[in-house]
Amino acid sequence: MFCEMQSIKALEDLKKEIQVQEAVTDKLIGASMVQKRPRIISLKSMFEKIFPKEEIKPQSAEEQARILRSIMKREANN
Repeated sequence: MFCEMQSIKALEDLKKEIQVQEAVTDKLIGASMVQKRPRIISLKSMFEKIFPKEEIKPQSAEEQARILRSIMKREANN
């Protein structure tokens, strides 16, 4: 279980590092004076196994209220 959790933590750390590096390189490429319209290739598209595409379904107001109430109840119990 320890090894599995360490593996998950390492993967999450890798994801964060990729996102930071992507933001930095996108800004550097965008600021480049070499081309007027630089072509930016997303690192997330290069690492599709790490960043699977997730469909985001919109939450209704009732769902959001229910989630917030459950969080507040957990916080009150702690």
